[in-house]
Amino acid sequence: MTSALCFVTAAALTFVATPGAIMLARRTDFYDQPLGYKGHGAPTPYLGGVAVIGSFLVVATVLSGAAGRFETALGCAVVLWLIGTIDDRFAVPPQWRLLAEISVAVLLYERGLGWSITHDGLADLTLTIVWW
Repeated sequence: MTSALCFVTAAALTFVATPGAIMLARRTDFYDQPLGYKGHGAPTPYLGGVAVIGSFLVVATVLSGAAGRFETALGCAVVLWLIGTIDDRFAVPPQWRLLAEISVAVLLYERGLGWSITHDGLADLTLTIVWW
């Protein structure tokens, strides 16, 4: 399946799944409250990421056949989505989020899915960490 078709399919699935994610957020009282620096006037439902990651995983695994080659990247995306969703509900300290992001980048690099544009492994690893 072409990349463009995968993108369009994931976008369509996300469009269809988003109302369900909003309904789930409302049922579980999972809202972004308009406090302090936040500019919205009313509580806004979270969990849009559920629709996005779910659609992405369906397309990546079922339609594109990427599951075998990129299972590490898919797993890392799910881990970071999960941490972000937990952070939406309970404040996860920034150092823990940063540690998770660095760990994911190191894992991706070790599995051959990081940057490889220099002849210096440390430079490529650093680029992978900064980019991720």
